[in-house]
Amino acid sequence: QTHCIGTATTTRNMLKSSSKENGWYRDRLRPEAKQRYLKKIECIANLDPYDIRQWSKDPDDLPPLSYPDIFTYLVCGVSAYTANQFRNYKSLESSTLPLSLACLHSTGAQSLGLTELQLHCVKYINTAKVTEEQAEAIEVGTRLQHKSPEWYAWRAGRITASMMHAVFATTVEKPAFTVINRVCYPVNSVCNVQTTWGLEHEQDARHAYTQTMSACHKNLQVRMCGFLVNMAFPEVGASPDGLTTCECCGKGCLEIKCPFKYRCDSIQQALNAHDKDFCLELTAKGLNLKKTHRFYSQVQTQVFVANAKHCDLVVWTQKDMAILRIFPDVHFWESHLKKAQEFFQKVCLPELNGWAW
Repeated sequence: QTHCIGTATTTRNMLKSSSKENGWYRDRLRPEAKQRYLKKIECIANLDPYDIRQWSKDPDDLPPLSYPDIFTYLVCGVSAYTANQFRNYKSLESSTLPLSLACLHSTGAQSLGLTELQLHCVKYINTAKVTEEQAEAIEVGTRLQHKSPEWYAWRAGRITASMMHAVFATTVEKPAFTVINRVCYPVNSVCNVQTTWGLEHEQDARHAYTQTMSACHKNLQVRMCGFLVNMAFPEVGASPDGLTTCECCGKGCLEIKCPFKYRCDSIQQALNAHDKDFCLELTAKGLNLKKTHRFYSQVQTQVFVANAKHCDLVVWTQKDMAILRIFPDVHFWESHLKKAQEFFQKVCLPELNGWAW
């Protein structure tokens, strides 16, 4: 079944505009598809076939070609599919895994109006469901997170922890297209200095956290984590930067933030800037994570998806580090989960099935 993972995502994301519009083929591709396309034509000196205006009709001009050549080019080279997906399909191991929600696309559904399409998609309401075995397989197979193609496939269509804040802020009647696009068609967005900085120093922060917490928590264990799907509400998912356990506190999540803007500052200096975008604030009770900040939605989602007792938020700079333990906020979570499930049913499913927006 996993041979179709990414099919709908690839098809939907490839076309920015109709074929009737002007512009070369590669310029109408979505970013991730264009990246693959440019990589493909590197083997022919970056010559784009669509730029060629004169073609020979003589079959003798064709170079020698064999089936292994085709396999190597389409499968072993740059591809929308992964080697694991091909192996699973060939060995029938894919039967143990659910379909990616990206596989829901149907050409026939594109002609339906929004209301009709939403009614049509009611039958797909349970497509996000997973068994315990499937949830475990997804988590194990995606521990490389953004470096794993499967990570994007399983996130497609699910409201992830990092998107929970944006989903809650938009409406299901007129959802923001940027939110729809990021939820339904996740792509590798490691393309700016802020994100790159965070990824480059995540391990530094994890090491500092482990050293600090090991001194006061018995037998602390910190391990990498893949994409988590909870069987109770599979429309939602989360990818914490780690899962933690200790004999004194039990199971927890780890979320690491390395703010590029304050990379050379202490936490106090960042607080003194009175920056509304900075996630922390100083109150009479001490240092807190702002409840109105998107990171609060993110860590709360992680806690409930992971069935954890808490989430340790680490804010790391080159000069300082703050560790805040965030506990479950049931009232907050109930309202956000309700909105996420409604968004999944009325926005995600119609978009995945019939490109509603």
